Amino acid sequence: MASSALPMPGSQMSYPGASTTSPFIAKEPYVINIQGKSVTIPLWGVPRKNDFSGNVPFVNPTTGKADPGQMVAWDPVFARSFTPYLSGDYNLNGNQITNKGFPGRVDKQTINGIPTTMTRYNAGNGTSIGCPRTQLNAYAIPPRTHVRWQFEVAFGNPDGRNDWNLTPSGTSPALFWQIHSTNQHNPPLAANVDTDSSDPSKLMITFMQRTGGATSPVSIGRIKGIPRHKTIPIVIDAFLDERSNSNGGKGLLQIYVNNALAIEKAGPTLAAGPNPHWWTFGVYLWNQKSAYNQTRAAFWKTAKMIVFPVGAANTPIGITPTTPTTPTTPPTTADTTAPSVPGNLAATSDSSKVNLTWSASTDNVGVAGYNIYRDGTKIGTSATTSYTDTSAVGGTASGGAIYNYTVKAYDAAGNISASSNTVKVDRASAISITSKWVSGIKATEAYVNWTTNVPSSGVVYYGTSATSMNSSVTFSNLSTNHAVRLAGLARGTTYYYKIVTKNSGGAIYNSFVASFRTLW
Repeated sequence: MASSALPMPGSQMSYPGASTTSPFIAKEPYVINIQGKSVTIPLWGVPRKNDFSGNVPFVNPTTGKADPGQMVAWDPVFARSFTPYLSGDYNLNGNQITNKGFPGRVDKQTINGIPTTMTRYNAGNGTSIGCPRTQLNAYAIPPRTHVRWQFEVAFGNPDGRNDWNLTPSGTSPALFWQIHSTNQHNPPLAANVDTDSSDPSKLMITFMQRTGGATSPVSIGRIKGIPRHKTIPIVIDAFLDERSNSNGGKGLLQIYVNNALAIEKAGPTLAAGPNPHWWTFGVYLWNQKSAYNQTRAAFWKTAKMIVFPVGAANTPIGITPTTPTTPTTPPTTADTTAPSVPGNLAATSDSSKVNLTWSASTDNVGVAGYNIYRDGTKIGTSATTSYTDTSAVGGTASGGAIYNYTVKAYDAAGNISASSNTVKVDRASAISITSKWVSGIKATEAYVNWTTNVPSSGVVYYGTSATSMNSSVTFSNLSTNHAVRLAGLARGTTYYYKIVTKNSGGAIYNSFVASFRTLW
C-alpha cells in the first residue's frame, strides 16, 4: 500500500452507530448537513443498514423492513402481474421490496459456492428510465464525513448465462457504482467497467467525476488488466464535501483496487445543491438508448458503506493511525428557534388503525421529534415522519367516527412548531386502491386508471422525475372507478405518477410512485 496517501479529514458530524469497521446504520431522527444546514431525512419508521452484501437479506430481520431504498429494473414478469399488461420500467420502493428482489434482475445467488447479491441486465430486456439498467439504491448518505465503500465484485460468470462478453472498448461501458443527487442527474462520482482499451481480453475500470455544473464526466483514473469472472476487491475512501478547497472544502478521494492505492484526488466529491445524495450500484448501460443484445451481470460478495464517527482515526488504509485531533466544540447558545411546520400530512385507515405520514420539518439545530394530535388532544409522539393510531374507535356503516389529526415538530430545546395541515379521517369507511393501471398510452397523452373499495375523488400528480411530480389532474366525482387523462406529454419520455384519493369523510389514501413511457 502506498505510504504517501494523504490522511483523510475527520468527519464533521457524528451519527449514532457510526463505526470504522461496521456498515453504517442510519437512524431516525436522521439529520444530515446539506450546504451547511441541518436537514432531517425521513427513513419511514425504521433504521436502514448500508450493507447489501451477498447473503445479507434485503429485508432486515430486526426491523422487518427493507434496508435498500429502491430497486430499479425493467421486469416483464412484474409487468404481466397487472391487468391490462403494463410496459416500461418499474421501481420497487420501501415496503414493496422483499428478499426476492426482482427475480433474475436483483436477487441473492450463490456463485461457485459464494453467496452474492446479483445485479443483471438480460439481453433483449427493455430499458429502465431511458437506458438498459438494473440498480439498487441506498437511502441518503451523510455529507461532510469520511465514508468508505467496500466492494468485492465479479463482472460476469462463465456459466452459460452470465458470461461477460467482450465487445469493442467504448461501445457498451457499464456503470457499476455512483453517488447521485436529486438536484443533479449527472453523478459527481461514478465508476465504469468496459473492455480494456489496451488488452481486448481483459476489462478496464474507469473512475469519473463531475464538478461544479459540468454535465460531461472527466476520467480521473483507469485501472487496466482486470480479469473477467474473478472477484475484485475495491475500496473507495472519500471525504464527502461539495465545497471547493478555496471555500473551506476538505473533499478527498482515495480508491484502492486489488489492495493497491490506484487514485488519489483532492477537491469536491459531491454536487452543490440543497438536496441529499445517495449511492447506487448495479449495471447501468448509459451508452445504450434501447434494448441491448448482451447480458451484463455483476456478482457482489461484499457491498457495504462505512461512515466514520467524529474523532476516529481517519488515516488511509494500511497506514498506522495517528492520534486523532479533538474536535472543537462550538460555544453553547440558547436555542429559541422552533422547527418549521410539518407538511403534507396524510392518512390511510383500515379496520384496526389509522396510519399518518408527513413531510419532515427542518430546524436550525435539529428536529427531535413530532407530537401527534387527534381532535386537538395530544395522543403520542414520533421520532420519525409517520405514526400509527390504534386507539381511534371505528364507526358503523352509517358513520359516526370522524377524526381530525394534526402534527407539530419539536426540537431538543423544547421549541414547538405551529400545527401542520389538518387531515380528516372517516373510520366508518376505510379507503384503499384495489387496482391501478395506465392505458391509452400515445405520444403525447395517457390515461391513469384506478379503482377504490369505496366511492372517492382523487388527484393524479405526475412529472418526469420521481421527486418532482409538479403537474396534476383532479377527478372530482365520487366513484369507485376512476380514469384521468394526462395530456400535453412529451414524446418518448418516462413519466412518474402518484394517486391521492379520498372518500366522502376525507380519509386519504396515497398510492406508491409508478411510471410509464410515452410513444414516439
